[in-house]
Amino acid sequence: MSKGAIRINPPKFMVKMVVAALSETVDWGLRLLRVPEIWTSTRGEGIRVCVLDTGIDFSHPDLRDAISEMMDFTNSRSGPTDLNGHGTHCAGIIAARANGFGVIGVAPDAELLIGKVLDDNGCGTMDNIIMGIDWAIKQQADIITMSLGAFQGSEQLQAAIIRAHDAGKIIMAAAGNEARQEFIRFPARYEQVISVGSINQALKRSNFSNGGNDLDITAPGEEVYSTYKGRIYAKLSGT
Repeated sequence: MSKGAIRINPPKFMVKMVVAALSETVDWGLRLLRVPEIWTSTRGEGIRVCVLDTGIDFSHPDLRDAISEMMDFTNSRSGPTDLNGHGTHCAGIIAARANGFGVIGVAPDAELLIGKVLDDNGCGTMDNIIMGIDWAIKQQADIITMSLGAFQGSEQLQAAIIRAHDAGKIIMAAAGNEARQEFIRFPARYEQVISVGSINQALKRSNFSNGGNDLDITAPGEEVYSTYKGRIYAKLSGT
């Protein structure tokens, strides 16, 4: 099988549309992890985070000042514009700006590098992911995050992950949302990648989250409030 033949997509997730508050929201996950306390020391300034996903709504008022570079690897007619919503949601969790409305991200002063590796239907190929990883290396990303996965990997994908790791990048990816106890999706399954599962507000493993001995960390993943396509906000659940 060629390296481009394996399809990759975000683990199946749930979306709940919400009305944005007029004041700025600090979501439950940030409060749980006591992130606002860390903002007295750092808000992510100088850190470049590459989000490999479905693109981004670059006109979103909480995100437009966060974006440093964008690239489309899917040949979409919409370019890096996110018509799916998943990538915009992930980007907001990371770096939604502190601007007095909407939502604030974990690192509201971090820079975003947006690599659209999943198409407008939320699917991509190994080739897309590999090109995105190599682009992130060239763009001097500090962190590469991929809320996506496949049920099998490839030698080429693993080689790209190793290149990024050897270049000093922190790499993380979704464990998967199939509720499987002893299975982690690729690329999260690779040794060089931090695999991320989901917990709820009671600090319990989410019933949809994959897990097992190969899971590295868990993080808030149920009804997470963030930015969404169309300059709005939504709550999504998933790893």
